Amino acid sequence: MIYHGYTVDTAYVQDGGLKWVTTGCGYYITATKGGSRYFIKRNTVYRRPLPGEKCAALAKKNLEGAVFIEGKQTKIARRMKKFTLADGIGRELDHFWDDDTNTYVTVTEYISGELAPSAVPAGERAALIAQIANSLAALHDAGVGHFDIKVKNIVIRKTTGGYQGVFVDFDNSYPDNELPEGDKIPFTPGYEAPEVVLHESGLAGADDRITLAKDVFSLGIVFHELLVGKMPSYSGPKGIESVGEALASDGKALLDSSLDTVVLNPGNGQTAKDLIAAMIARKPADRPTMRTVAAALNATSPGVAVAPRVIRIDGALGEADSRIATLNVADVKAKCECFYFKDGKYIVRMKGASADESLTLDELVAKGLATHKQVLSGSFPTDKGIELLSDAELRAKGVVSIEVLPDGGRSPFYVLTHYSGGRMSAEGLVRQGYAKRVTATAAPDGRLRPEDASKWRINDAELKRRGIISVKQVENGGRLMYEITQSDGKTYLRNIMQMALTYLVIAS
Repeated sequence: MIYHGYTVDTAYVQDGGLKWVTTGCGYYITATKGGSRYFIKRNTVYRRPLPGEKCAALAKKNLEGAVFIEGKQTKIARRMKKFTLADGIGRELDHFWDDDTNTYVTVTEYISGELAPSAVPAGERAALIAQIANSLAALHDAGVGHFDIKVKNIVIRKTTGGYQGVFVDFDNSYPDNELPEGDKIPFTPGYEAPEVVLHESGLAGADDRITLAKDVFSLGIVFHELLVGKMPSYSGPKGIESVGEALASDGKALLDSSLDTVVLNPGNGQTAKDLIAAMIARKPADRPTMRTVAAALNATSPGVAVAPRVIRIDGALGEADSRIATLNVADVKAKCECFYFKDGKYIVRMKGASADESLTLDELVAKGLATHKQVLSGSFPTDKGIELLSDAELRAKGVVSIEVLPDGGRSPFYVLTHYSGGRMSAEGLVRQGYAKRVTATAAPDGRLRPEDASKWRINDAELKRRGIISVKQVENGGRLMYEITQSDGKTYLRNIMQMALTYLVIAS
């Protein structure tokens, strides 16, 4: 069947007539002409006056609507003439009036292979978003506002270069110098900007003028859907049903927290959360232009991010690291443009740097962004004949902390590692490799160790009488003792209490 020179596909022919399928504010069929396939849409919003229209007011309204839609679409088609599907724009190629219904009909190129957004692999979505942003930026540069941006009006398809989104359905589009006001602004619920809500309710202020920022807002909602699978949540008064309504009522948009770590352009660190937050700002003037958005997402020319990257300082290091170190929050704020923890690494961009770094905890400490906690808590006893390894050595062995317990006993240490915790003796510390035995030697004058000398002093007269020529500290089986050497060369070992019985007197 031929319709205005187009051969209608058989699926849309029934009983010798056309089988129009409902879509949005109209109906559609598909057809071919000259070897190409087309999508034909009949818009039911605007009609020409019917012949012999009896109601003068209705005839006047229809005539005004017919003149408006044809004039508007002609201007738009002229401005979009240079675009092809390769540009991500499914522009109008033809338009005419349906003689049977007096409704306006548009013809666009048929796009095959349409995919659901969920079919795009996660790793391909940043590139898809950048391409969609560039396509809308080009449309705005040509002086056209789409004005009905939603997921359904962006056809996603697989191409040789990856995935592509194509803008379609320009029935509600406007030249940028003839944008609508009041209650005549087209929108789809859920994608409407707050200024549209205010115009609908008659509450729009001077800052709520309709601009191409309306498209920017709607595309921000679409980007959230493409990345998360759903629209942003929102908070505000009871009865609101969209982000736009929430913002118009002094509520808030609640972006999915997963977008914090979605970096859309590694070249400038632009995160999805910051980008979308800027695109759906409450006031139109606070939103970036689409050209700015496109530039921020352009991987080959990073440019400047749409919004400064939010420094993600969650007040904590990774769970394991937070047990052995503390984040220097003030230093992070002062030195970093970006900081967050992901997959066991810290993603950090220092101020003035051109790219992110993936750092370990020790590298954070070296940059002054974190500080290791002391491993030892309490005063380590010196009478055990051992000494602890350094903090760095203990951390390398997985030790989180070693606490000297006040009750002492055979196992006076509580050792906490990344995997377990429990009491341990001095010998246990040595066996685990957390401490090493120490062989101590006496001072040249044979004085006792300071901790022993605080209670006792050597009885020099008694040493001389017994022919003792030296006293020195030695390790014996992990214990620190005193080696007594006589003038005949004989030696024997004594602990401090044994010595106290014979060679020592109470310190004064």
